[in-house]
Parts: sequence; structure tokens; C-alpha cells
Amino acid sequence: HDDSKKRLAEKTQRVLADFHAAEPMRLGMPREALRSRLRLEADAFDIVLPLLITEGIVAEESSGELRLPEHGLRFSPAQEEAIRQLRRLFEQSPYTPPTVAQAREIVGDSLLNGLIARGDIIRISDEVILTPGVLREWIEFCRERLEHGESLTVAVLRDHFQTTRRYALDFLERLDALGITRRKGDERVRGSGNWNRLG
Repeated sequence: HDDSKKRLAEKTQRVLADFHAAEPMRLGMPREALRSRLRLEADAFDIVLPLLITEGIVAEESSGELRLPEHGLRFSPAQEEAIRQLRRLFEQSPYTPPTVAQAREIVGDSLLNGLIARGDIIRISDEVILTPGVLREWIEFCRERLEHGESLTVAVLRDHFQTTRRYALDFLERLDALGITRRKGDERVRGSGNWNRLG
């Protein structure tokens, strides 16, 4: 039994090491992908995985992705410079930051995905990304209005933060999709969704 456990632990480490080598900008491997590479039934995997985590062989991200404990996103000097450049743009115009396409031009696709996976940038829609700080500000503002029974519109959010219609609309549509708000004509009112689902 100990032998088969040891073999499974070694195979898990090999599979994850291969994944990290192939996908250095991803924090971890999806659970289902690891399970299928280990050729384990779902029931067996659900028993084995907590043991591997407890023994420090596997680490689990809050997203549920799995990685080797020592794996973290490591950036080259050129990538670090690209990240600094992107960060400067976010600092210069926090409420109208670069779009997904513009950020991709600066740092590249895999690096952008890495920053999103790490939580440095929050993806709101196909086009809009925000920093966690701005996301918190927008949540606070919307939450307060809704809790005081005031309605929320694209224009209200846009004008308060001096942002553009595109950013305000995508953010409110995300709230709708999560059930945090409900549309009533042009206005949004409080839905039943939990704010924690947003970020």
C-alpha cells in the first residue's frame, strides 16, 4: 500500500512538473486534467487528493487548480519591464485602464493570463480589466447606493468615476450576470447574488 502511494505521489509530481514546464504562466493544472492524467476514477481521486495536499506534495489554489508547492509565476527581466509598463498605465488612468486587447499588446497573451490568474488584474468582460483596488471601489459605491435603495445606472457609475460608458456598462452587466443586480429598464436594483462572487 505504501509502495503504491509512493508511486502515485511520484507520478503526480511528474505530471505537475511537466505541466508547469509546458505552461509556465499558469498557476496550476485543472483538477480534472490531473485526475485524467493519473487515470483515477473521480471517487478515488477525491480520496487521494486531500492526502497529497496534507503531505505537501500538491498545493491547491483558491481557483481549485493544483500545482507543485514550489511553483510560482516567475518573470524574466523583459516580462518584468512589460508588467511595469502596464502597471503605469493602470496607475495613470485607473478608471479607464487599458482594455484586454491593449494589455495583450503590451505583455502578451500568456503573461496577461498569468497576471489574471494571480489576481493582479481582474477580468470583468471580454474587453474590460480592472485592478483589485478599483474593483473594490466600484463594488463599495454600487453596494452603498443599492443598500440605500437608490438605483444604479450606467450614467451614474460613469459620471461618478469619470469613466467611459463601455467600462461602466460591462461592469454592471457582470453584476447582472452574477445576480447581484437586476435590470429594471435602464436601472439596476439589488438582486439576490452575493457580492463575494465578484472578486
